[in-house]
Amino acid sequence: MEKEQRQLLKKYTDIVLRRKKTIVFFLLAGIVVGLGIYLKTPKVYQSTSLIMYQQQQINPSKFSPDLKKRTEEMVHNVSLQVTSRTSLEEVVKRYDLY
Repeated sequence: MEKEQRQLLKKYTDIVLRRKKTIVFFLLAGIVVGLGIYLKTPKVYQSTSLIMYQQQQINPSKFSPDLKKRTEEMVHNVSLQVTSRTSLEEVVKRYDLY
C-alpha cells in the first residue's frame, strides 16, 4: 500500500516537473490578465453618513399646534442643505474623492 502511494506521489511530481514551463506560463498570464482588469475597471466607492440632531426642549404651550409640521420642515431644510451640490462638492474637494 505504501509503495503504491509513493509511486502515485512520484507520478504527480514528475507531471508537475515536466509541465513546469506550462504551469508558470499560465500562472503569469493569469496574474497579468487579472492586473489588467483591475487597472482598467473604474473604482466604485460607496459611503453613507448619519446626521443626528436633538430637538430643543420647548414649552409646547407657548407655540402653535403646528410644531410637528415646523419640525419636519426644519429636518427637510437641513437635509437639503447637506445634500446640496455645493456642500457635496466641498466634501469631494476636501477629501479628494475623485
